[in-house]
Amino acid sequence: MIQSLENSKIVIRYFRNRIYRIILAFWFSLIFFSLFIIPLFSNVSFWGDGGSLDFIVKSGIFHISYFIFHISYSRI
Repeated sequence: MIQSLENSKIVIRYFRNRIYRIILAFWFSLIFFSLFIIPLFSNVSFWGDGGSLDFIVKSGIFHISYFIFHISYSRI
């Protein structure tokens, strides 16, 4: 019984760390593409109108709120 609880804690810790790495990779790719790749291949100037920065902020707010919602309901 105790060993199965320890194993489940290890599995939960593994998946939690994996989710954190996926979120960090997503944020890195989101920022990289919106700051460098999208302005490079489009006519929109990032520094002039702030379109890419607006995209980062809106998508970041969405993903943070979704992550908080998911964590809060997964503990019920």
